[in-house]
Amino acid sequence: ITTIEGYVYTITNAINGMFLPKISRIYAENENAEKKITPLLLKVGKFQYALNGAIIVGFAVVGKTFIELWMGADYSDAYWGVLLVTLPGLFFNSLQIGNTALIVQKKVQYPAIIAVVSGVINVSLSFVLSHYYGVLGAALSIFVAYMFRAVATNIICYKVLKLDIPIFVRKCYLRMSLASVIALVVGYATNQMLTGVNWKIFVIKGTIVTFVYLISIFIFGINSDERHSVINKLKTKFIRG
Repeated sequence: ITTIEGYVYTITNAINGMFLPKISRIYAENENAEKKITPLLLKVGKFQYALNGAIIVGFAVVGKTFIELWMGADYSDAYWGVLLVTLPGLFFNSLQIGNTALIVQKKVQYPAIIAVVSGVINVSLSFVLSHYYGVLGAALSIFVAYMFRAVATNIICYKVLKLDIPIFVRKCYLRMSLASVIALVVGYATNQMLTGVNWKIFVIKGTIVTFVYLISIFIFGINSDERHSVINKLKTKFIRG
């Protein structure tokens, strides 16, 4: 479970650190830097949410089949554990611009405090939940701790950095989540129709849910300006190609 969660975190945070010079320059050159940081937070956050969402939605639909094919039916319970530990990443990994801004502003004590409290929550809950529910109980304690981390980081970005988090929640979390829900519904219907457990069925279901997710993100997740930008970039790429 933790191995897969680690892979998800590594993939969705591959661009971390790239924006440190830009954010440093914004704070150095602008008195009201938060007005320029918020659009960057939204732009990068939506990209990271879309990437994280593709992995989680895909796993939600075909993850159980993948685990059974990879490790056997005896490990099928790991499916729910992986979902629990990766789901909070949708809301935390999208905030990396905010986390970088905290570093630039020398406000690292806030993420440190959040990390400590999150660790205490995780350890405390795991003693109780793992006793009754085993591995799933431990995964649930991680879920609660990670969700606390995501919520607390949003609050810090709003209160300390003065970023427009309400707009971010509306335009990133809510708007992008609609696309995820649509893909999940289609994926659930696909699972009901294709019930076999083999690599062919796995590839077919994975292809369908990925296609539906990308289309849903394009229609519902991004605005008209972002859609035009994507279309223009694709046109340019195909013309050059």
